[in-house]
Amino acid sequence: MPKKDRLLWDAVILTLPQIFNLLFKVFMVNYLKVDYSRLGSFIAMLGIVATPLSALTAWASHRSSHYVVGGDAPGMRRFTASSLRVFTLVGIAAGAVVLALGLALRGVAAPADPAVTEIFAACVIFVVLSPLFNGLLQGRQRYGWMALYWLVFGASKLLFGMIFFYAGLAVVGGLLGILSAYIIGAAFALFALTRFNKAATAQPVAVQKPPEISYLVLSAVALSAISIMFFSDEVMVRVLLAKAQADVFSSAKNVGLIFIYAPVPFIASMFPKVTERHLRGESTVPLLWKCLGLAAGVCVVAVAGWQVASSTPAARLLMGESNYGGAGALSRSYCLAVIPYALVNVLAQFSIARGRWRFLAALVPAAIIHLVLVYAFRASIMSIITAIGVFGTVAVASMLVVQLTDKRVVQHNA
Repeated sequence: MPKKDRLLWDAVILTLPQIFNLLFKVFMVNYLKVDYSRLGSFIAMLGIVATPLSALTAWASHRSSHYVVGGDAPGMRRFTASSLRVFTLVGIAAGAVVLALGLALRGVAAPADPAVTEIFAACVIFVVLSPLFNGLLQGRQRYGWMALYWLVFGASKLLFGMIFFYAGLAVVGGLLGILSAYIIGAAFALFALTRFNKAATAQPVAVQKPPEISYLVLSAVALSAISIMFFSDEVMVRVLLAKAQADVFSSAKNVGLIFIYAPVPFIASMFPKVTERHLRGESTVPLLWKCLGLAAGVCVVAVAGWQVASSTPAARLLMGESNYGGAGALSRSYCLAVIPYALVNVLAQFSIARGRWRFLAALVPAAIIHLVLVYAFRASIMSIITAIGVFGTVAVASMLVVQLTDKRVVQHNA
């Protein structure tokens, strides 16, 4: 019989640090009187890069779970050390490539401000490492240390973002706050990993070594599709619409991202539990329904609350509506529209945890259609939001159909 999963409790632990990420955005959207969409686009571009790299989280968590289930402490130590060495070099190389491209394209496709290119390139190094840290801690199911890592990152971003802003650096100050958080967070993650390098398990089970390259590549494909669905609208709106409209949309998306990310703590708690149960031959589908139900419940209750609360002074502060009027009305519609996308993420992550890839037949076309819809309905922001909401419902339904018709899932749960 599977042990008690503690999914809700572990998710609560991982939710608390997100407050600091929200406070960072609240501060910036209220104190940047103009051009918040520039900072928002920078964050969205990092998200577009980071979300596919979350394949490293899935891969590292999946591999770590194998060592935990097999009780292989030496293997866990070797895997941790080798993966950190390899992806540190990969991160440095990726940062160098981004810097070179940014310098070559400066003033054409890249930002004219030299600081933005350099800061983005430096962030890319840590964008590669951050999902690896998450995966190594997640696979060990060390949720307390994982939450502390997120807390250190979020608090550092808020603190240094404020310091650099008050130093007169405006948007660049916000960017430097993000870079500082990556550096400090990496130092803390390394400290945490040195404290817990065991693979203790109550009942070791002989497991086969998982496929390396195929798992990583397919995870990257899935998470690239999710990245496009989560972040591309903000970048495209910045390019396709007037700057004033883009600023208002970025302000409204601040709230929308809360709903997009609402299931993430549940997913982080679910993922290694699903992998461990799958390796032990135990049923995993109850974890999916529990995670999906909790995620949907949280999103629905929060959206209902936001319809009422969005006109309050605290809500206007959250969106910086004194600077970007009209964000409140847009946010009410956008938050409702993106709930299906948040649930798509839950379904995709469940399949990734089990190493089942049939869902890509629904997810990859969904990401392409999302791009087409944002472009096709670019006449107004409201038409883009409506298109996203309608299509999101279709996307989550198609993902559910794929999941329910997966014979291995159905038979395994029988």
